[in-house]
Amino acid sequence: MRTVDWAAVEARLGTPLPGDYKRLIEIFGRPGAFDDYLQLQFPDAHVESMDIVRDTEWLGEWVRTHGSRLRDPYPVYPAPGGVLKWAGTEQADGFYWLTGDPDPDKWPVLAQEDTPGSWIRFNGTTAESIYHMLTDPGHPFSTARWYDVHWYQDYGHPVLP
Repeated sequence: MRTVDWAAVEARLGTPLPGDYKRLIEIFGRPGAFDDYLQLQFPDAHVESMDIVRDTEWLGEWVRTHGSRLRDPYPVYPAPGGVLKWAGTEQADGFYWLTGDPDPDKWPVLAQEDTPGSWIRFNGTTAESIYHMLTDPGHPFSTARWYDVHWYQDYGHPVLP
């Protein structure tokens, strides 16, 4: 089990994060993917695009300086009520929280295929969304269609000190 300085992570992000996401990160410990498909973003990941803080900062800066309609109709965090990415897939699908509620445990999960306007909303927690993706063949991003047994693949990269 990994210990994370969540106060420091949340201070850098400028927002608290959902409790179940924090528990997932602590339990799984290092960057990796469920079913070699859903890649969680971790604080202090070795690879910038897998680091929830650095990726959020990069995307926010990109949108601020270049503009982007890829996340329409939602603004990108740190804009109020913006989408904040917490996972992605090998096909460039993104999994986000819609950060409008002051209680992060009430943030809905949004998923977007690598196509503008392709948002799907899940009214449940981060962990519930992952569970349904792994077990429900009818889930739009289901891995249950391909696998009967599920796994978490640790990529073996250490987290930054």
